[in-house]
Amino acid sequence: MLFAYLAYADILKNQLGLVYLAALFLKIIFFVIVFKDVVLGDLLIPRIERLSMLVPLVLFLSVEVFFISKILKRL
Repeated sequence: MLFAYLAYADILKNQLGLVYLAALFLKIIFFVIVFKDVVLGDLLIPRIERLSMLVPLVLFLSVEVFFISKILKRL
């Protein structure tokens, strides 16, 4: 929603790619903070559980990229 607003607000129209990268960086930091014990801990995680954490991440990232590319095509 914020990205769509910034795309049409003429405030950061030329820097939308940088805004997206900053938002992606903040999402990764938030993920690491929330799952700090799992990601940075000494606990051994089976491979299937690692994949189960990455599947939603990849799924939502691809959906997000799809919608952002549609917004950018309109500009």
